[in-house]
Amino acid sequence: MNDQSDSSLKTSFHQKQEQELNNSTNSTRSADSIKTTRGADSVNSTRSADSIKTTRDADSVKSTHGAEPVKSARGADSVNSTRSADSIKTTRDADSVKSTRGVGSLLKRFISYYKPYRGLFIADLFFALIQALTAIAFPYLIRYLINEVFVMSDLSLIGSILTRTAILMFVLYVVEAVATYFVSSWGHILGARIESDMRRDLFMHMERLSF
Repeated sequence: MNDQSDSSLKTSFHQKQEQELNNSTNSTRSADSIKTTRGADSVNSTRSADSIKTTRDADSVKSTHGAEPVKSARGADSVNSTRSADSIKTTRDADSVKSTRGVGSLLKRFISYYKPYRGLFIADLFFALIQALTAIAFPYLIRYLINEVFVMSDLSLIGSILTRTAILMFVLYVVEAVATYFVSSWGHILGARIESDMRRDLFMHMERLSF
């Protein structure tokens, strides 16, 4: 009986050890499985992160490539704008040169009408200058009489100065009248003759036209 009980105890003890060993093995396998699952999840997460990073890099590259044509288009527009501005400036400069040449040519043609009447034109300018100088001389003489002559104490000296001043003013009046007559008459005659020559040339030009 004792031997049977001992063998029974040993058997139960061995079974218990085998069960504990199996449990330990199962727990170890479960832990390994969990670890493997976590490792797989970690690998999947890493792959997902790499995939997301790759996608972002691709998007960044696409954005960069997309921005480069825009930048190129903007640069082309800037170059075109600069060229247009240069073209407009060149055109304006050419128009300015043409207008300057046109004005110079027109002025030269206008002066050419004075050549046949050069002497009369110079005389008209001379008498116009005389007329201006005599107009200035009268106020000067009046100021001299008021400030210098009328304040003298010697009446006889005042009388002689007034006489000479009156004669001078009379001569100046005569000179002014002659100058005014010449400018008013011959100056207008000069203008009328030049106008007549312009009208004649215009008529001849109209006669040479095809219509």
